[in-house]
Amino acid sequence: MAEPLLQAQIDIDAPVAKVWTLISDFSRMPQWSPQCRLMKAFGPLRQGTRTINLNRRNHLFWPTTSTVTEVIPEKKLAFRVNTNNTIWTYELEPTENGTRVVESRHAENV
Repeated sequence: MAEPLLQAQIDIDAPVAKVWTLISDFSRMPQWSPQCRLMKAFGPLRQGTRTINLNRRNHLFWPTTSTVTEVIPEKKLAFRVNTNNTIWTYELEPTENGTRVVESRHAENV
């Protein structure tokens, strides 16, 4: 059984606007996720936007779909993986030297 909540944070020496541009570009998700090989959005980034994803762990590949659940530009981005209802959230906050990013995975229903 998955842990209900996992969180990690990092401070980045870049302004919030720059970090938001990178995080909100789903085509870059493979750069941030060790399992994600592809994340393609169907339409502009907004609540309700759907994505198709391809994941890999060792020799196992599997597709999933996601739905964006929350978009607050330069502050918060969240999406639900439709297969298992896991919600991934990225929250940005300005710091003295740049941006703090908090990534959360909520998996209460897994």
